[in-house]
This record gives sequence, structure tokens and C-alpha cells, in this order.
Amino acid sequence: MKFIDKIVEIVLFGLIGFIIVLAGIIYVPGIIGLQEYEVVTGSMEPELPVGSLIFVKSIDYHQLEKGDIIAFSRLGENVVTHRVVNNDQNQQTVTTKGDANEKADLFPVEYKDIKGKMILSIPVLGYILSWFSHLFSKMIIIGVIIILIIIQGFLDKKKKLK
Repeated sequence: MKFIDKIVEIVLFGLIGFIIVLAGIIYVPGIIGLQEYEVVTGSMEPELPVGSLIFVKSIDYHQLEKGDIIAFSRLGENVVTHRVVNNDQNQQTVTTKGDANEKADLFPVEYKDIKGKMILSIPVLGYILSWFSHLFSKMIIIGVIIILIIIQGFLDKKKKLK
């Protein structure tokens, strides 16, 4: 029984620790002025694999240089992450290109649509955060924690009866 008790305790604390770390990843960047986006297409592979989480910081658009990776909104909804190939300060636009694409993007990006410059990417983390963003996933985690707490309480009670 001691072995099962130890496993339940390790899993419970591991899950709680994982949730705390995940919450930190979700909330701390916003506090320090970063935005985060999940990479959902392969247009920037191999530099940014699908499922990566990127962190973006606002920047003075005039400082953007060829080779910088930026996130920008396309058609007001989708956020795209591509590399700058030209910064036209007179037109206040940048031309971008996905690393895996043969040609530059058809339309230049206006400064007002730029979310910021990428400062960090973490592969796979985008998949994990995306999974946790669904209500069903949150319900599963909460259910598992509740079940583990009940099992822990049952095992403690059984120890006291001995």
C-alpha cells in the first residue's frame, strides 16, 4: 500500500506542478509585455516547426531588418509568422517570406498589422497549450486531480485505521 500511496502522491504533485508551470508560461509573458502565438503551418520550417510556441515583443517598425522574424495579422484575423525580406519605411510596409516558401508573400504587410518581432520559440509547446485551451481538456485535468485527492484521502484513512 505504501508504494501505491507514494505513486498517487508523486502523480498528484507532478500534475499540480505542471499546471503551475503552464500557468506561468501562459500569464507571465503578458505581464512582461510579450505576446505568444502557436505556429500552425509549415511555412517557416525548419526554423519554426509546426506546434512551436513563439514569443513576440513590440518593436519600433523602423528598426526591423532583413532576416527578422515577425508576427503580423493577415486579414484582421489570422496571425502569420514570416521573415522580413525588405522594410520600406517610405510606404511603411515590410515584405515578408516564409522560409519554406519559394517566393516572397504577395502583399506587403503594413506597419499597423505587425504584432512584433519574435524573440523566442519553443518547439511543441504550442501543441500543449492548444490542447489545454479546450474546456474538455481542463475538465479532464480537474477530474484527474479530484480523483487523485480522493484516493490520497482514502489511503490516508486506511493508514489511520491500521
